[in-house]
Amino acid sequence: IEWSGEYTYFDGGSRNPYTVNIRGQDNQSLVICFEELQDDKYSGICEGAQLDIENTQINYGPKTLFQLYNASNPYEIQIWAGGETGWTNYFLLAYTNGPDRAEGPGKVVMGQYLPNDQRIIYGTSQATFNPYFNDQSVLIELQNNSYFIVCSSIGPRNQYNTECRVGKYDLETLLVGFGSRTFNISTGHTTTGMAVTRINSNNFLVCFGEYLAIKEGVCVVGTVTNNFQNGIETPITFGTKLILDEDGGVDEIKIIHLSSTVLAICYTVDSLIPDFENVGRCRLATIQQIGSTTEYTVVIQNKPVDFQSNGIDSPTIFRVPANVLVPNNNNPELLGVCYVDANNGVCKFGQVDLDEMSIIFDADESKPFADRGVGTINAIYLGGEGENSNTNDLVVCYIKFAGSTPLFNRGLCKFGSIIEQINYS
Repeated sequence: IEWSGEYTYFDGGSRNPYTVNIRGQDNQSLVICFEELQDDKYSGICEGAQLDIENTQINYGPKTLFQLYNASNPYEIQIWAGGETGWTNYFLLAYTNGPDRAEGPGKVVMGQYLPNDQRIIYGTSQATFNPYFNDQSVLIELQNNSYFIVCSSIGPRNQYNTECRVGKYDLETLLVGFGSRTFNISTGHTTTGMAVTRINSNNFLVCFGEYLAIKEGVCVVGTVTNNFQNGIETPITFGTKLILDEDGGVDEIKIIHLSSTVLAICYTVDSLIPDFENVGRCRLATIQQIGSTTEYTVVIQNKPVDFQSNGIDSPTIFRVPANVLVPNNNNPELLGVCYVDANNGVCKFGQVDLDEMSIIFDADESKPFADRGVGTINAIYLGGEGENSNTNDLVVCYIKFAGSTPLFNRGLCKFGSIIEQINYS
C-alpha cells in the first residue's frame, strides 16, 4: 500500500474515534465521531469529510456536538433504505454518556450528513437504551427504514449483564425509540470486544469475549420473533452459545460479510507462547438455516488463521472484492486487516477462497501508515462490486498519540493505494 500525506480532522485532544463511510451518495464521504478532551466537558463531536480521491485531498466540514457533556465510545451505522434508494445519508450513533467507560447510561442519537456543505444535523433528543453503567455498545439495522438492534453490557468492567434491545428510528423526525424490554445473552460475567452483524431482516449474530475460567470467545444468533409483529416490544430469542475461540483473552472482535452466507470474524487473543504478546487471528464462518424454521445458526471453522503472532492492538477489517483492482482487474477476493503492530500502524492482506473456505495471509505487512504511537484505527475500502466500482483506494483514520497525555492526541486520516505485489505464504 502506498500512503498519502496525513490530514488532521482534530488536533485538540481526542480519543475513541469511530469512522463510517457514507456510501451511496457519492461514495466519497466520511462521518467521524469522537470524544474531545481539551476541557472537562468530554464532549461528543462528529465531523463530516469529503474525499477527493483523484487529487488525494480530504476536506473536512464543521465540527458538530452530539453530546455537550461526557460522550465516550461512539459507534455508528449508516442507514440502508433498500429498493432503488439504497444507502441514505442518515446514520445512528450509540455512545456512553459518562466520563469514562462504564460510568454512565448508553444512548442513541440519529444524524443526517449534508454533503453539499458537509454539515451534520441531529435529532432533537437522544434515546436511552441502557440506563445503568454502559460500556460497549454496538448497532445493526435489520429492517430498512425502521427497526434496528442495539447490544450492550452493564456494570463496571461489564460484569453484570450483556443484552440486546429492539429500537426503531424515524427518518422524518430523526427520532429514535426503544422497547421496554431487554433480552439477556450473558448474565453475571465480564464481556469485552463485542461485534454484531446482520444475517437477514429478523436475525443477527453477536460475538464477544466472555470471562469464565478464561476469557473465551463466544457467538450467539439472535432472532426477532414473528417478524416484528409487536413492533419495538417484539421479543428477541437467542440460540445456543457458539465457541469462537477457547485460547483465552479474546477481545476487539470484528465481523464482515464475504458473501451472503460466509463471514470473516477477526479478533485478538492471548498468545500461548511465553513472553509473546497477544495474537491477531481470523476464522471463517458459514450461516446456515435450521431446517425449515425461521431460525439460523453459524458454523465457525475449527482451525483459525493468525495474521500476526506477537503484539497487536485495534484491528479493523475490510473486504476487497475479486477483479476490482486496476489495471489488471484479476485480483482474488481479499480480506484486508489494519492494526497496531508494536507502535506502528500497518496493514496486511489475506487471499480468500470461498470454495475451499480458506484465508492465506501475506507474509509481509504493508509500509506503516503511521509510527511511534498509534491507536483506534478504522480502515475503509472505497470501492465495491459492479460497474464503475473498480478502485485501488482505501482510507484509514486513526489516533496519533502525543506523549503520555491524551490531551494532545491528534485525529488523522490518510489515503492508501493498493499495489498488486502480494506474496502469499
